[in-house]
Amino acid sequence: MSVEGSAPASSDPRGRRLRVLRLLLQIVETNAPFQELSKPMAKYQDITLCSFFPAEADVPPDLGLVEGDGTVRGFLRALRRALAAKDYDVIHAETPHVAFLFLLGHVLDRRLMRRTVFTVSNSYRSWKPRNKLLLLPAFALFHRVVCCGEACYRSFPATYRWLAGRRYRSVPNGVDVARIDASIAAKAEVEYLHDK
Repeated sequence: MSVEGSAPASSDPRGRRLRVLRLLLQIVETNAPFQELSKPMAKYQDITLCSFFPAEADVPPDLGLVEGDGTVRGFLRALRRALAAKDYDVIHAETPHVAFLFLLGHVLDRRLMRRTVFTVSNSYRSWKPRNKLLLLPAFALFHRVVCCGEACYRSFPATYRWLAGRRYRSVPNGVDVARIDASIAAKAEVEYLHDK
């Protein structure tokens, strides 16, 4: 993510934009991978969203969208369509549900598995018991398991850290200051016009 408004490094050495397939459970206004990782990065990366449920938020035209219908079969169909459309550099998941479904169909495809990143945004105690079980295959099989912040990283029991081994990483949470400043300025302008 851009800090202080600088453009992120997001193209490969051949000069083309990084191609990212982002696997999402849902696309709603409060979804961080959609709002914070996809929309602001669309001008720097070629991003396709593949969702389990149909999108409930408006998806900008500069983002690709392949929607499931809320069923396992529908998501797997959407995933097949997305994978057939492009050769992705990164396949990113942030929920254990979609990570597990991706693994069901593609764990034996080494070429795809080398491109996978699973992001963990919550500390271990925050996950429901079912999701803690679904996290195990993601920790064991995704090429990278990245925790957002040291507290998240340290919260996982030794079993999870052992499963991920050297693939287990932590990154500091970034802040797009320019985007925050623009949002505050826009709100102040609306309040100013409303008060007139």
